[in-house]
Amino acid sequence: MGYPKRFWRAVRQLLAEVAWVRIEQRALERLEGVDAIGLDFFRVAQTALLGDRLLRLIRVLEQSSDVASIWYLHRCVPGEFAAVDVRRLETLSRHLKTVRDKTFVHIDKSAVFDPQAIYERRGSQLRRSFGQWRRSGTS
Repeated sequence: MGYPKRFWRAVRQLLAEVAWVRIEQRALERLEGVDAIGLDFFRVAQTALLGDRLLRLIRVLEQSSDVASIWYLHRCVPGEFAAVDVRRLETLSRHLKTVRDKTFVHIDKSAVFDPQAIYERRGSQLRRSFGQWRRSGTS
């Protein structure tokens, strides 16, 4: 099937984003248990990796007709997603969008008093989803 150039460029970019998410995840796992004193290199590195990983996940799963995310690919070739739990991806996308809009990218006026609550509420839901992926062998 002849896909447009944009489709193949999106595939390439999304694969690169996912590869970096995996690399950053491995680095974060290796940083677990490393003692940090004040604002040392390891704490700064961990914070940077967490933020970058979150931003890359947001890019990959953003639901908008204006972006070439995984949802663009899904619109182009929905049949290729038959083995994918699309509802779970939609749920992840919604949770990531909430974090993005309320505190990560924007300072939402309703969340400004307790931005950590957004991370805690959505973060636990995201961790559960990622944990399910790991157990199912799709990480």
